[in-house]
Amino acid sequence: MNPQIISLLLFGISTVGFFLGVITDEQVYWPAPHLDKPGYLHTVTDPVFDIKITRIVGNPGDPIPNLPGEVWAAEILRHGYSKRQPWNADQSMIYLDRHDPELWLDGRTYQPLFTRKDKPGTSLRWSTVEPRIMFYLGRLGNEHLGRWDVVDNVAEELIDLRAYKAISFGLGEGNFTWDGREAAIYATRRSDNKKVIFIVDAATGTKGEDIDVGSLTELKNCTISPLGGYVVITADLDGSGGDRIRVRSAATGEVLWEEHQYGLPSHFDTQVDEQGDEVIVGVGKSDPYKGMVIKRRLSDGKITVLVDKGYASHTSGRCIKRKNWVYVTYQIRDNTSWWPFRNEVVAVKLDGSRIERSGNLHAIKFNYLAESHACPSPDGTRVMFASDWEKGDFPVQAYVIDLRGKVIRKR
Repeated sequence: MNPQIISLLLFGISTVGFFLGVITDEQVYWPAPHLDKPGYLHTVTDPVFDIKITRIVGNPGDPIPNLPGEVWAAEILRHGYSKRQPWNADQSMIYLDRHDPELWLDGRTYQPLFTRKDKPGTSLRWSTVEPRIMFYLGRLGNEHLGRWDVVDNVAEELIDLRAYKAISFGLGEGNFTWDGREAAIYATRRSDNKKVIFIVDAATGTKGEDIDVGSLTELKNCTISPLGGYVVITADLDGSGGDRIRVRSAATGEVLWEEHQYGLPSHFDTQVDEQGDEVIVGVGKSDPYKGMVIKRRLSDGKITVLVDKGYASHTSGRCIKRKNWVYVTYQIRDNTSWWPFRNEVVAVKLDGSRIERSGNLHAIKFNYLAESHACPSPDGTRVMFASDWEKGDFPVQAYVIDLRGKVIRKR
């Protein structure tokens, strides 16, 4: 058996099948009826999609339960981004990094658990296999990769990176491999001030060879692929503008292919498709794929159109236990040619055979932090999104769509 397939079986990937009773029609626009904004920890039922939506943060200025002296923020009370998983490995905790103070919630009841103003570093990422563990980066002369038990508040340095500065997990958009071991670090080498990318292995405490990326301008982000085969870079490759893609072998650093057209795709995330291939999936921003959800195979760049309707905004592949799927945010737009998925979250199967319309965002995009950036839980049965609840102004708050009552489990 293929070692990658064995690995996926060991990690319990692909445990969730289709959802029953979700809208799969791709032709009809379903205008969202008025729905009163739910109160804190209250749940409402979306009458169009028959799904439950819960607001998991409070009202600005109100005391935060269980955290004496802390109040809910005035404007931004939400998760980080569509590529940054807010749920931990077993979905028992949630991390909200776009709130001051940063918050950890109970992943089942959504009650606040604690804050950590003395956290050991920045760029926190949940371990994909250990529920209490977050990885972090120490900075400002103390550069290192660390492992942090967030419950006991105990940190451990894993890899010394003091030969570098400005270290990051791909400028905020990088993730670890699905086995929780490897990540791509973007950094500046102190000895010669060159920009580099390298792979760190948290399990062995080792660092790979530097990949020199000094020729690139406006590097936007980078990440290692889910099974560790590739490093995906988004940058200005040749001076023609940003949001172009370069894919390298993670093992050798060799450039495998490049895309010099703008945004093919953009706002993408990584996943593994039904053939076992590592892929990126996102919105096309150049003809003939403009607005479409496209998949690109990382081995050779082959393009497959998955959804040719609407105009997608952000894609998330953080549903690592629902392999072969991504969740796509369709932010509100006024042009009717971008229907039918207007202001919705849509789950898309990576063979293009099925879409599942998960619910309405009740959001108006009035600035960047008002974008919904929908992100599924690891098993894909819940989806977190940010919304102003059609106000067109702050506060922007975190909500959860709950699809657990619609799941058909695979045997």
